[in-house]
Amino acid sequence: MKFLFVLEHFSPYLGGAEKLFHQVTSMLVQEGHEVEVVTTLFRADLPATEIIEGVQVRRVKCHNRFLFTLLSLPVLFRAAKRADIIHTTTYNAAFPAWLVAKFWRKPSVITYHEHWGELWFQLPFLAIWQRWLYFLFEKMISRLSFDHYIAVSEATKSSLIVAGIAPGKIHRIYNGIDYDRFQAIEANKTPYFSIIYYGRLGVSKGLDLLIPAWGAFARKHSSKQLVLRLVLPTYPPSLLAIIKKLIATHCPPESVVVFHELTTEELFTTVKSSHAVVIPSYSEGFCFVAAEAVALDMPIISSGRGALPEVVSGQHLHLPQLGVVDLEKALAAAKKGDWQCSSSIIHTLTATTDNYLKFYQQLTWHHEGGSQSDEQ
Repeated sequence: MKFLFVLEHFSPYLGGAEKLFHQVTSMLVQEGHEVEVVTTLFRADLPATEIIEGVQVRRVKCHNRFLFTLLSLPVLFRAAKRADIIHTTTYNAAFPAWLVAKFWRKPSVITYHEHWGELWFQLPFLAIWQRWLYFLFEKMISRLSFDHYIAVSEATKSSLIVAGIAPGKIHRIYNGIDYDRFQAIEANKTPYFSIIYYGRLGVSKGLDLLIPAWGAFARKHSSKQLVLRLVLPTYPPSLLAIIKKLIATHCPPESVVVFHELTTEELFTTVKSSHAVVIPSYSEGFCFVAAEAVALDMPIISSGRGALPEVVSGQHLHLPQLGVVDLEKALAAAKKGDWQCSSSIIHTLTATTDNYLKFYQQLTWHHEGGSQSDEQ
């Protein structure tokens, strides 16, 4: 079969959605399918076309990801004609994928990592017009009639039902990770108390809460014995500049270390040498960081929002309320070792890929006149 994936970002972009689709597209190639990805040329040094693990990647040159919605259309109309299934994700890739799928009458699938709804009006770093724009844009996407919806957690599935998507069209498939790759990661803990945050830069990630909470916490202790490690991409540069300004405003200089462009091995070694992982997000549709932290047997400070209770396990703390005060209290509890404990929740890559294969097989049977179940 020929699959066309229409994605706002793809490897080497760093993020949970990108990890998921890297896994899924590679798996489909290994199963003998032909896979093409149309995505953004988000970095000037990337090639316009390349093959990544057998996946044909075409990047559309656009300086703003919102332009991808329109600038991708000429490429997509040609690519969609050859495809058997068109698969996309939220946000900016959804409309052009839906349009070309309707034009060529091809089965359409959209993966929802999360649906924020009214949360747009609570997030930081956004102007009023941006909040309304994103809110209305998300609402418009939810009104597009895709053939199938994939939710990466029960939390995301529930939010889609609230948004008006028919439950029978939604398939819940958890994301997964390869646990074997974490077995060999070893590192000695830092002699000072260290907390680590890593992941993409986004307005929902809670850095506006974490940085002042850490600053208040560090000032109540000897800051030379405390370090917040932030592993951040350099994109988008405007948001990175805001984060660095927050650090300078709220934190003793020696209490925060910022890392960029770590290799995977360097990243997980740095994580393992820390004392806990912090995930202060306003919402998470799944959260690869949480799954990886569990695989590394790392204690986790979590906001407890969205799908985090479905992933966070082992030694952990969920915030009773998402805010600076409760986050500072959680940091103090972590330093004392006052953790809650639960059995580890496992989301394996094997289960994820098996469920995607099953879904695609059922999708094929369905469009050939067979039947399919509504749950994975």
